[in-house]
Amino acid sequence: MSQPPDEPYSPDPLHVPPHADSGGAPTRPFSPVKGECGGQPSFELPWWMAIGIAGMTVVIGSILSVLVVVVVSLVAAAAGSGELISDPLELDAVMNRLQRSAFGSAVLIVPQQLVFLAVALLLAWPLGRQWRSRYRLQKPRGRPWQWVAASFAPMALGMLASSLLEWLNGGPLELPQVFGEWFLQQQGWNVVAFLLLISLVPAVCEEMFFRGFLLGSLERRFSPWLAIGITGVVFGLAHLHPVHVVLVIPLGIWTALVARAFDSVYVAMSAHLVNNATSVLLVLGADDPESLADPVTAGTFAVSLAALAVSLPSALRGGRGRCEV
Repeated sequence: MSQPPDEPYSPDPLHVPPHADSGGAPTRPFSPVKGECGGQPSFELPWWMAIGIAGMTVVIGSILSVLVVVVVSLVAAAAGSGELISDPLELDAVMNRLQRSAFGSAVLIVPQQLVFLAVALLLAWPLGRQWRSRYRLQKPRGRPWQWVAASFAPMALGMLASSLLEWLNGGPLELPQVFGEWFLQQQGWNVVAFLLLISLVPAVCEEMFFRGFLLGSLERRFSPWLAIGITGVVFGLAHLHPVHVVLVIPLGIWTALVARAFDSVYVAMSAHLVNNATSVLLVLGADDPESLADPVTAGTFAVSLAALAVSLPSALRGGRGRCEV
């Protein structure tokens, strides 16, 4: 097969020559190569320390989140009645009222997410100028339609995991109802604010931490698939509830795969954002968001499954190319 002299032959079917984009803008081809993982850093954490930091960050973030919610609820109750409350039932009622506001939703979501982001940025500082490439804060490889397909794919993975667990369980899963009730409590512009809080904030903060810091550390010590698997499991464990843990592990694995395949954490952020936003919209718009018998749920699954089929070949490239240290 003949090739122009300025375009060497590549067996990669997704190879995109520099002039392929409209306007002549160069497109980064799919070609994860050995050793291409942010260069040789001057600072490197042992793998066990990276996992330990991840676990401690989850614990600290969870504790801080609970403390902030309790303190804000106590202050809100005191402002309304003029006295502090000690009855747990009354405190629970105040927290439920707090959830209905955009401010209350922010109080519940943001503290833990800021812990993830702060730790990721703190651990990026010793890397110097290499931190952006280590965290993959760069333009993705491939073409925009591949980024979009990869972003809409993980919802199908979550639905398939849920169906499998229900089959193994012999019935419906005992999922916490607090999230569904929390979603349904939002009204008016609070829905927009809540959607941004539940989708954009975790997409940025959690991806910076798990696919930026943690994956960037583990892939230099382990094979790509082992690093991806560990990152996905730790990401799942950060969601605490046993069923929720299992259901989000596929999302953690997928975002790690596409971060490596496209060599950019931005695609992982996009996939995380779309997954969370779609989950909220399903609860708000579908009669039965957990059943494929519902036409809205079934349509969402069909679109996501098609995106998964289209993007899977390119995403699997994320399992190639072990980093050199």
